[in-house]
Amino acid sequence: MTRSLWVVAAAALGLGLAACGDDDDGGNGQPAACTPPATATVRFAADVHPILTASCGTCHGDAGTLSKFGSATDQTSYDAVKAKVSTATPAQSRLLVKGNGGDGHVGGDRLSDADSARIQTWIAECAQDN
Repeated sequence: MTRSLWVVAAAALGLGLAACGDDDDGGNGQPAACTPPATATVRFAADVHPILTASCGTCHGDAGTLSKFGSATDQTSYDAVKAKVSTATPAQSRLLVKGNGGDGHVGGDRLSDADSARIQTWIAECAQDN
């Protein structure tokens, strides 16, 4: 009976470690392999932040209790949004999925196709704080 318990514990530990995977993002929402372009075509402060403020600020602004990626302050917004993007799969980033009305977003589809494409390009360019 004791040996069975050890086998189960070892298997659980192995599965837990396997779940860590090789795509560790270092806790910053970005895979280590992302190499930004020499010149970004979409910048966070000038292009993405105004979209987030206008489209998401009502619920995700400074006064709300939700993530503050629609904050009036671009640094607060960037700090909140970086955990909601995946540079490995930009179109599947939670920011875009939820912003386009998916994954049970109570706020519905808040991003236009043009805004969604602009944000997706920014994410693909390594979601820089620029």
